[in-house]
Amino acid sequence: MQFKHLFNPRVVLLPPLLICGPPCAFGQTVIPPSFAYPVGAVDAAAPGFRIKTVQATTTAGELPNRISRAEAQLADRLINPVTLLPYENIANLEGFGPDGYFNEETVINYTSIPGIPGSEGHTNNVALEAITYLLLEPATYTMTVNSDDGFRVTTGRNPDDQLGSIGLGEYDGGRGSADTNFQFTVTEAGAYGFRLIYFQGGGGANVRWSLNPTGEDPLLAAQVQINSVDDPGAPEIPTSIKAFRKVTAAQPAYAELVTPAPDATRVGPTPELIIRLADGNFPVNPASIQLSLNNTPLTPTISKTGTKTTISYQVSSLLASKSVQNVRLSFADTNPAPAVTTGDYQFTVQEYSNIVLPNPPIVEETFDSWAEQISPPAEFTQNVLDGLEPTPTTWKYHGWTVEQYSNSGSEWDLNNPNSTAFNAWVVLSRQRILDIGVLNRWEGPRRVSAVAENFVNGVRVSSLMNGNYFYAESDQRGGSQVQYLFSPDFDLTGHTNTYLYFHSMYEQNQDSLGSVEYSIDQGATWLPVLYMIDVADLVNDEAGALDPEATLLKPQGDTAGYTDPVSQEFKGGYYGAFIGADPATWSTLAPYISGRINDDFTESKRVEFYRLPQADNQSKVRFRFAQAGTGSWYFGIDNFAVYSTSPNDTAKPKLDVTTVDGKVQLTWPSVAVPYVLETSASLTNPAWTPVAGADSIGNQKSKTVTPTAPRAFYRLRQ
Repeated sequence: MQFKHLFNPRVVLLPPLLICGPPCAFGQTVIPPSFAYPVGAVDAAAPGFRIKTVQATTTAGELPNRISRAEAQLADRLINPVTLLPYENIANLEGFGPDGYFNEETVINYTSIPGIPGSEGHTNNVALEAITYLLLEPATYTMTVNSDDGFRVTTGRNPDDQLGSIGLGEYDGGRGSADTNFQFTVTEAGAYGFRLIYFQGGGGANVRWSLNPTGEDPLLAAQVQINSVDDPGAPEIPTSIKAFRKVTAAQPAYAELVTPAPDATRVGPTPELIIRLADGNFPVNPASIQLSLNNTPLTPTISKTGTKTTISYQVSSLLASKSVQNVRLSFADTNPAPAVTTGDYQFTVQEYSNIVLPNPPIVEETFDSWAEQISPPAEFTQNVLDGLEPTPTTWKYHGWTVEQYSNSGSEWDLNNPNSTAFNAWVVLSRQRILDIGVLNRWEGPRRVSAVAENFVNGVRVSSLMNGNYFYAESDQRGGSQVQYLFSPDFDLTGHTNTYLYFHSMYEQNQDSLGSVEYSIDQGATWLPVLYMIDVADLVNDEAGALDPEATLLKPQGDTAGYTDPVSQEFKGGYYGAFIGADPATWSTLAPYISGRINDDFTESKRVEFYRLPQADNQSKVRFRFAQAGTGSWYFGIDNFAVYSTSPNDTAKPKLDVTTVDGKVQLTWPSVAVPYVLETSASLTNPAWTPVAGADSIGNQKSKTVTPTAPRAFYRLRQ
């Protein structure tokens, strides 16, 4: 657990699978009786659990505390952004078998994870899998997982089968050591397969797995470790549930690998679907395989090597932002009376934008023609360099102005993140960031290599930072860092429908603010573009809607603050202290406040594109970038540009159509001149009417409609 950067994760208790009479309890998952093997099917000579441990290097920083990361890492499908290859497993596998598993014959109560520390000597970037069969009687059970950080528990007749299992409980995030309780009901005695995955980002690491068969209030239930030795002297403690590594019964073919994993979230919009089948009593028949996405048949690539059959399909067109995708796989074995297996699962596409740019920009600055700021600026007199005068609060570079109120560093040195050069925004190169990471172990690749899914004109942007760019650093210091960057004034006379475009290298911290504003009166007043705040710090009103004024005014004990060197007034302690917008307008700023995820080093690595409604035809348009933090993370910008998307220079938007849960989702870019969605029941004598209620998703518009009989037609109109 990394105590410096905490966030509030999502706790999910999955809903009931079916409804039944006693002993079922309302609101609990009921495990199907078909999941059970006879009690005698367990291998009594194989008590305990099969344990698999993987660990990744920290070269690219700490991995996100998410179930999807752990599943990809366990499947050897998690890509290292530095090498662009799957992360190598650096865990110490002494005592593990050639299949990569270790036999745990006692309990899962690890304060020292098997195989950890690995070759780098730390406990970070770990994922663990535990497979077992539990002997269960008809009852309602309370299961408890104590973990630092998160976990997920599933059950299935074959716990290795990722398509034949159901979820019971999970903690999808980072935390210190804490319990999650959840309940399930068994209606038929037998041996049931269970799978626990556990993951650790940074800091402390532990996991304990307990099960109580009494079915009482989960907060009051005694925690009995699975497979622990019974204590005859303590009859008030329930008997431990016994665990076994395998069953002797033959297994049918199953899906040992599914990616994206079932129920995965934040999946990229062009994923590769990969399913690996393992032969059971009879081999899989490759000719029988059928794969579909949203009821549309696909033509996957199928290959069989030994007992493994791999099915892969590369999605080429962009799946709609935040859409739920439904996958169905059907296959049969080679038994003369073939056993046919059909598996359905879903995954959710991450929120992303496909920005449609006109060409060329009105204003563009890539910063690549500028030299890195190796030497201090002219404002640094010899007295400043000698320590006889304080570090200036402002200085200039190529017409851009920085203003800083940060705890002062040492001499000006671009290779030292603690130096005065990093008090404010500074121009440096992507390569230097990587080199500093080697020199100072500050996770350089984390800052520049890991990016979210970004698309411009339908093409994925794989690298946000190239050459030189402006960068503000907070992570390496104690105290407060308040850093402003002001552009020169730009003449936008004669241009309408203006937009700001830039590549953003930002990572949110629990106490930091990143903001972008613009001015049309040379900085006398400031207008909103974007305010990035930890999603856990957003304040909602009684109706559940974002309250921007309360969010900006709420005191934050860990937020930056400084004493103004001129007025000697203390400034800070709340997010609004660092924005330029007039406080009288704060109640209107909800559209500009963007909740970002704490410590997620990919989520805010984005291409940003925002309408500047009051910049049209203005002769002096100035921009203001800001970061305020306390030993927080960083904010970098590259490829800064201003565009005019007038009707004559904007590509016509494409109307994307996706089916979601039997409904139709229509998605189109909102970055161009506004288009109106219209519908008509006929094209012969069309009567087009506007469709109200479109949602804004990032830089897109989306509308979900229910299909009507016999048909409906849709179009976009300016």
